Amino acid sequence: MVVAVVAAAILLVAAVAGLIYLCVIGWSGLTFFVACFVVIGFAAQVRASKVVGGRLRGRLATSEDQARAEGVAERLCIIGDLVAPEIVIERHPLPLSWTNAGLRRRSRVHLTTALLDRLNPAELEAVIGHELSHIAQSDAALMTLLATRRRRSFAGCVR
Repeated sequence: MVVAVVAAAILLVAAVAGLIYLCVIGWSGLTFFVACFVVIGFAAQVRASKVVGGRLRGRLATSEDQARAEGVAERLCIIGDLVAPEIVIERHPLPLSWTNAGLRRRSRVHLTTALLDRLNPAELEAVIGHELSHIAQSDAALMTLLATRRRRSFAGCVR
């Protein structure tokens, strides 16, 4: 965790130093630098629109999906003496799961519809158990805090 935070800080300093260097050597370097970011941003936008708005969307979540995941989570929370998190079923074509938590709100376990389609009951229990272990060890709260801090620090630069 510490290595990731340090690496992110080093990359940020390197990017700023590179931008300053390009400004010093002349406008042609700066123009190339900005053009690269425009091309990368455009390509990312095109890809995101295909995933979110195109043929790569997952199926809609059903109440059976929600009940299945909540039942497993509640049973595991009783066994592990944990507060049951909110279960969020996301519409997505990839089998993913993640956890986020705040200091003042209930933790959330996110599962995608593709994950629920691919897992049998024992595998789903293992995945939810893994996500609950992140909540129990406060990994989710720490990572959510770090992600929020990073997003806020870059918010002024994007505009």
